[in-house]
Amino acid sequence: MNREKFGMGRETPGVNVYCRKVLIESECAAIIPDWLRFVKGVVDSEDVPLNISRETMQDSALIRQLNKAVTSRVIRWLKDLGKTDPETYTKIFDEFGNYIKEGVCIDDRNKKDILPLLRFGSTHSADEMQSLEDYVGRMSNTQESIYYLSAPDYASALASPYYEVFKQKGYEVLLMREEIDDYLVAQVPEYEGKKLVNAEGANLNLMETPAADDMSKEDQDKLCEWLKEVLGDKVQAVRATGRLVDSPSILVNHESSVMRKLSKLQNMPMGTRQELEVNPSHTVISLLNDLRQDEAHQELAGQVADQLLDNSLLAAGVLDDSRSMVQRLNVLLESCLKAHKPAQ
Repeated sequence: MNREKFGMGRETPGVNVYCRKVLIESECAAIIPDWLRFVKGVVDSEDVPLNISRETMQDSALIRQLNKAVTSRVIRWLKDLGKTDPETYTKIFDEFGNYIKEGVCIDDRNKKDILPLLRFGSTHSADEMQSLEDYVGRMSNTQESIYYLSAPDYASALASPYYEVFKQKGYEVLLMREEIDDYLVAQVPEYEGKKLVNAEGANLNLMETPAADDMSKEDQDKLCEWLKEVLGDKVQAVRATGRLVDSPSILVNHESSVMRKLSKLQNMPMGTRQELEVNPSHTVISLLNDLRQDEAHQELAGQVADQLLDNSLLAAGVLDDSRSMVQRLNVLLESCLKAHKPAQ
């Protein structure tokens, strides 16, 4: 059982060191790296002196050698189990996967060997976990990068506006479900020569910005300028995009929800690197473009622009305070109902 998973305190090292069946040290922290503290067992070596002190155990070249050998053997065993009995390995990873992810982040010496042990959810399958090797093996010739998306589950990923372009292109996307995953991907810039790219990033360039039927390039530029003026410092930039299919807008270059929480806890100011991308082919965007040009409805147009941003923040999982959004929604609902009030 993973005690840390249930908040029951930090797991203690579980490997005991013996020499000729004589216990030298129980729960020896030096015999395996800290991230393998979930492993339980014994190491019996005839080379360990019976009278070795605890202090010497920590600094002994022999112990460092044993550490290297035991670590390599455990990694090799887990790797082989993942290939010969994927179902059993998936159960182990479900329980102790965060330890393995921790190993990738802190164990530079063994990082390359630990990477094949990672498993992720994926848009490829609702039920099965996927390795990076599985993902790369299924990549098409036109795909250059490994894409990932922060999503709690399969259904949420498929409903995400960030997934729309990948669905259209037929590209698989890995799902990052745990808070540690944000830090993990920062430590793994690439795998087998393929870069890991955030699906929520701004520079995907997977689709050209379409020429919307009812909005010229000039109108798109003017709309983006107007949106930036209305939204002010809430966004760094606004631009048209071709990556969206069913959604009117998305937020890119934003901090993850985990990093925002950390910034708040540490009273650190959050930057405004976030940018808004709008879909010029979407009905909401084309109607907003008409509305902003109507002098009689400037206030309503501004409210729609603010709501568009809040919708994008909500979809990205980084909406900090929904109270102002709810108030604005009520105003917009009232305007909508008044406009369609049946004749008496």
